Amino acid sequence: MALTAICGALFALPSVAGEQVVADDPFSDGMLYQAPGSDPLGLTWFSSESALSVVDGEAGLGDGKALFFSSKKDFGIFTTHFPAVALTEDGDTLTVEFDYRLPTGSGELRFGLYDSGGTLRTSDNGIIVCEDDTGYGVSANAGGSACFREAAGNTLLGGQPPANAAPAANNRRGAALPADGMKHRLRMVIKRAGGSLEMNCSVDDQELASMEESAEMALTTKFDEFALGFAGAGNLGEITLDNFKITAHAQQALTSIPSASMPNAAFVPTLREWTNREGRTLKATLLAFDDLASTVSIRMEDGREFTLPLGTLSEADAAYVRKSTASLSAVGAWVAQYPEPLKQDRAKLESGSSLLKKLRPGHPRLMATSEDWSALKELVVADPVAGKLYAATKAMGEGMLTAPPLEHVLLDAKRLLPISRELVGRIYTLGVLSSLDGDPKWANRAIQELMTVCAFPDWNPSHFLDVGEMAHGVGVGYDWFHDQLDEAQRATIRKALVEKAFQPAFEVYARPSGWHRGEQLNNWNHVCNGGLIAAALAVADEEPRMESLEPAMNLYLPDGAWDEGPAYSDYATNYVITAAEALRTATGSDGGISRSPALNLAAEFMQHCAGGTGRAFNFADAGPNRFNLAAFLWLGRTYDRPDFSSLYKSHVSRLGVSDKSNLAWFGPAHALLWFDRESGTEDWRQAPLDRVFRRIEMASLRTGWDDNAFSVSIKGGDNGFNHGNLDLGTFVIDGLGVRWAMDLGRDNYSLPGYFGPQRFTHYRTSSAGQNVLTWDDENQSLDGTGFVETFLSVPERGQAVLDLSKGYSEAKRVRRGVRLERGEFPSILLQDEITDPGKGTLVWGMHTQAAVDIQGSDAILSLGGRKLKATLLAPESAVFEVKEVNLEPPAYPTPDTRKLMVRVPSDSGNPIRIAVRFALENAPSPAPKLESLDSWGGKVVPR
Repeated sequence: MALTAICGALFALPSVAGEQVVADDPFSDGMLYQAPGSDPLGLTWFSSESALSVVDGEAGLGDGKALFFSSKKDFGIFTTHFPAVALTEDGDTLTVEFDYRLPTGSGELRFGLYDSGGTLRTSDNGIIVCEDDTGYGVSANAGGSACFREAAGNTLLGGQPPANAAPAANNRRGAALPADGMKHRLRMVIKRAGGSLEMNCSVDDQELASMEESAEMALTTKFDEFALGFAGAGNLGEITLDNFKITAHAQQALTSIPSASMPNAAFVPTLREWTNREGRTLKATLLAFDDLASTVSIRMEDGREFTLPLGTLSEADAAYVRKSTASLSAVGAWVAQYPEPLKQDRAKLESGSSLLKKLRPGHPRLMATSEDWSALKELVVADPVAGKLYAATKAMGEGMLTAPPLEHVLLDAKRLLPISRELVGRIYTLGVLSSLDGDPKWANRAIQELMTVCAFPDWNPSHFLDVGEMAHGVGVGYDWFHDQLDEAQRATIRKALVEKAFQPAFEVYARPSGWHRGEQLNNWNHVCNGGLIAAALAVADEEPRMESLEPAMNLYLPDGAWDEGPAYSDYATNYVITAAEALRTATGSDGGISRSPALNLAAEFMQHCAGGTGRAFNFADAGPNRFNLAAFLWLGRTYDRPDFSSLYKSHVSRLGVSDKSNLAWFGPAHALLWFDRESGTEDWRQAPLDRVFRRIEMASLRTGWDDNAFSVSIKGGDNGFNHGNLDLGTFVIDGLGVRWAMDLGRDNYSLPGYFGPQRFTHYRTSSAGQNVLTWDDENQSLDGTGFVETFLSVPERGQAVLDLSKGYSEAKRVRRGVRLERGEFPSILLQDEITDPGKGTLVWGMHTQAAVDIQGSDAILSLGGRKLKATLLAPESAVFEVKEVNLEPPAYPTPDTRKLMVRVPSDSGNPIRIAVRFALENAPSPAPKLESLDSWGGKVVPR
């Protein structure tokens, strides 16, 4: 179905509390997927095999067309995605209902509702692998029906091993699902009630099964996916399904559905041509009208604002002003954040020797004092978000009690790092639980972990990150469990820290260059120093090396961004926090860390690095995981920025906390320690929609902060950054809950020369593997740089122009502009201008997991039941083409991934312009008239 139809249907829904139709698919269009002219609220259906079809007449249910599924292999299932529904308040409900027919004697049938975790199904081929999906469902066979809960870790509906479906709490079993060849109506309702999550399933108004789970145990309270299938080996069943409908009833309007998802919906400021009494014209946007003074405020395209007497304008313009007056209040609330002039601030930390003079006697003294632990006990009872974090921490801890002991095993014969991180996660999780409930089982297991790693022959100093993280975990463990350790165990731990951490560190600090000092500082400095500082304060056997950490704190300048991408920003910042908190609780001062310039802006970078889907702009060696970082809590609490803290608390409140044990490292246990009691859960939505970050030269533009918002992020930067790719000008695009333009992210660190001379021979790190311009798919200059020239943020649009010239030897000047138009029908324009291009073929590329249907100058992108249209506006003679991207081991595979491309011959030396516009399919707004980037206007970014 056309995206205009989708949005038209969604935007037409009421923006007040009440029932809202999320999806309504009677299959009357005879299609499994949305297409122009199909049902307004139809869905896209996927199977793990070619097992889905639309049938009619006798094969249907007697009232038109119907969906028919015939399982062709074990564990056959089919799925569909729908706009996300979050059950946030008591009384919120989500209802799924449909007619069905099962042949007599059918085997076990399972169906359920899930949170996809942002990884939407995009293809009808291959096996459905949904390992990060969580949800609830019903299993029905001849013996009766029961509800189940399914955490992440396997395919949907408790499919082939590792199956991860288990009985739900307070599970009430009922009758068998009717399988008699007759038509029946099935209904599933999930509801928030008294803080709990309830589910009830009925057929023909007769209850089949129900369950109730506490808010603390709930796997998720957000749902965007339905699945149905036949469980078990040899169970090759079939089912006919019709009149599928999803409705939601919310106390507050659902942000993923109504028109509130677009900012300033009441009045969308319009750039228009104005004429004065003398006939002179200019383009500007109406901002305000002062009826008393009879003056009009307008904004030019370049951001300049003026106030004019109404009487100087033409009669038509004056009439437009008076007509628009009632709606102008929406513009007044607009917030734009422009980068400030650069300052010469530098970090200044206290000396380690002076800090040690103030060392608190006794234990515990790291991260939390005895008073802090007492307050935390009250918090997890009183605060619902903290309660969820505590429940997740406890679930992780229970898993750790039976986990295999840690072993000295080097990954790829090089890294002990996974073991070090597992130790950190276990110590924090077990330590928090021990301090909160006092059960000796937590301390006993933690002490076992400490004795195990202290018996290792070394902590792998050849890869010093391993030492820094291991020292962190051991130091915190020594401090927190000091009173439960006997003197022999304490001596063993102190000896291990000296021999396996401090002595190897002395050798590094004595060198003239390395992670500890020099011109190429990166996340290693923060991690290694942060871990060693915590360990030193635990045993006071070594002075904290503040002089080594100090210069690395300047890497946040000037705007809080991080060269190495969002993943390493999170990594480095967590260890900065570790050092700061260990110092604060142990000495009463964080050593000046929190006063380091631009550290207070780190959360702004991480928030704006997330697209509308919540997935990261994962440039450099980063993954696109949704941002739910515990560090936001510390940053919000420390800098009195409730907007920072609320982002994490909103995520936990709406989506819950994963209980996967591998997330224990800087997970819920840390979040409890850093918890910001004062912030709410919605402050973060007030952040400016557009932002520029210098140093990495990133611009981020969006239509709003909801799940369906359109957003585009783009970067220049420096191709020489640590962990960087040859990616000047690369971008990602999100919209309608889907990532349309993707970054392929990091590859296998064990690939040959990945951190050496062969790095840019691998696809993911080369220019061909980015969403950039290339000449004949060749790499950009290894020492290339790019910067944001101009930036504009006004209610009707956000835009940036980047100069990427130093990334190319093939042209005199290369610039890329990006413009996001807001309003009812948002669009994104990417415009490249190349001056004096050399000979060869210029290649424009964009990676996507969407299916691509090329129709002349348009490419229709289809993904997760949504569609987006890319239109090639220039050059007129150019065409789209599609290339499949199939990376195979030892590289990380790229299933269902392709590259949308435009090839433009460059042999005349004449300027070249490539312009591609992304918009809703069949949007009524016409394609824009292209103008040179020089005429786009905007404010010059101060450097």
